Amino acid sequence: MNGVPAQFRHLVTGLRFILRASRRSYSVLLSMSAVAGACAAVVPLATAAVIGTLMTAGSVARVEVASLLFPLASGVLAVGVERVIQVWRSSYLDYLAFDVRLAAERMIVDTTTGVGLEAFDRSDFYDHLDRATRAASLRPTQMAQSLLNTVTALAGGIGTAVAVISLDPLLFGVALISFVPTWWLAQRRGAVRMRFIQEATPTERAAAYLMSVLTDRSSAKEIRTFRVAGFFDGKRLEALSRRRSELVREARELRRVELVALVFSGVAGWAAWAVVLLMALRGIGDIASIIAFVFAFQRLKGFLMSLSWGLAEAAEASTLLNDIHLLRTLARDRYRDASTAEELPELRVVSLTGASYAYPDSDRPALRGVSAHFHRGEFVAIVGENGSGKSTLVKILCGLLPLREGRLRWNEIGVNGGLEGALRRRTGVVFQDSARFALSVRENVTLGREEADARAEDLLARVGMSDAVTALGNGADTMLGRQFDGGTDLSGGQWQRLMIARGLFDSRADLLVLDEASSALDPVAEFELVKSVKELCSDKLVIVVSHRLSSIVEADRVLVIEDGRIVQEGQVKRLLEEEGRFAEMFNVQARALGLAP
Repeated sequence: MNGVPAQFRHLVTGLRFILRASRRSYSVLLSMSAVAGACAAVVPLATAAVIGTLMTAGSVARVEVASLLFPLASGVLAVGVERVIQVWRSSYLDYLAFDVRLAAERMIVDTTTGVGLEAFDRSDFYDHLDRATRAASLRPTQMAQSLLNTVTALAGGIGTAVAVISLDPLLFGVALISFVPTWWLAQRRGAVRMRFIQEATPTERAAAYLMSVLTDRSSAKEIRTFRVAGFFDGKRLEALSRRRSELVREARELRRVELVALVFSGVAGWAAWAVVLLMALRGIGDIASIIAFVFAFQRLKGFLMSLSWGLAEAAEASTLLNDIHLLRTLARDRYRDASTAEELPELRVVSLTGASYAYPDSDRPALRGVSAHFHRGEFVAIVGENGSGKSTLVKILCGLLPLREGRLRWNEIGVNGGLEGALRRRTGVVFQDSARFALSVRENVTLGREEADARAEDLLARVGMSDAVTALGNGADTMLGRQFDGGTDLSGGQWQRLMIARGLFDSRADLLVLDEASSALDPVAEFELVKSVKELCSDKLVIVVSHRLSSIVEADRVLVIEDGRIVQEGQVKRLLEEEGRFAEMFNVQARALGLAP
């Protein structure tokens, strides 16, 4: 019976959550359950009264009809009310389940959008997130139904128990005999199910990922070009095979539990009926009470079974709340997003001192003691090989990753440890893999931010998108993304121009970061766009990350990153004259173009 306190805790937690989600609907349902419980008590009492009247009269002919009217009428009314409540309960349960789903999804969205970016580098975060998001579409209905069944069974069980006790207190004790095995089975089965749900998550995630690879538009080109549908489908089937093995183990354990419970339930049931028969033979209790008890006993047994299974299902459904709780705890303890209502002043200088950073579960630092200053009005380029630490550096400068060692300052204000959210409000960022939203052109630029529409149109013109937007069916109101009816698509270069306009849209941004943001453009278009951005943002700090040196010739200063450290810094011309990493990278590209020996 160790699971009993846990089940009641799940019941209380679930009730609180549901009441917060939809107090009105659940209050109505609880009221219905209370009325149904009262009706459950009336039916056996009315039955006992009718039987007692008939047995006292000795024969039907000698029965006074008036003496039967009240118990018959009350019994019929109670049954009728129970049936009506069942009809009304169904619709209110649908309302409740929908409201609970919205509340659960709200908690998931608030948690995942409020955590720091590094949370998405941890597998345990994905496990909790996956279980919570999958459960959010299924568990709310189960939770509402099971908790309501539990409350209804509890109310009906109490009402029926009162009726049984009023007939003979000893008979109530007999009824409990057959209840214990059912209770044990329900809570034990629920414990097994919950354990396997936890263990199955990584396998489920792997199978779901591989299914998305086979069905998603983003991977469709590679799947067809390299003819690898069979390869990915084979890996998906391997994951499903592992999942099937887990299901076999789960079913085997559940069978053992159910067989044990079946044996004890049968023994307890026969023992209960034997006691009732013995009581009847010895004349303990009058015949009317025993006949009424047989009827009440069946109802009480049904209510107790509903209570047992309701608690077990509530505990299983509460894995949704448990995973959301763990997700929020994980986010709060490890990856709390430093959002704040404070605002930072206009930028003069951003500075890093002794900045080091290592990603979760990684022994190799991505940055090692980096110190640098970036001034307003500067156009700074950051270059380096893949994996050198460029993107990590700019994510820290933008407040997307927390700085664990060293200091990040905005003017003279220390940012790390509390003001990263304020820093992001002062920053515009464009990544090479920036999200392409299935929204209109205008909405892809504004993202709901409240500024004049004319600003979006002007920025689209500044980044060279006017002709492309005009050629679309509805101009800036054209829907992008072919996954929805009426949507169209842009080329890779056009998308990058659009994303640069998005990064420039917020007029409060003093810092603009372009992380490989123009890589899909040809060198001439990239040079012209970068030059345009420099002119457009002459009063801002612009930081450009690029592998193509043709895109940084306009830079006032270049930082060369290697193995997480700044190994060179200076103007393009001076760095080319030095025999260093920058000149080596430039000469490799120049030789590839036939511009150098």
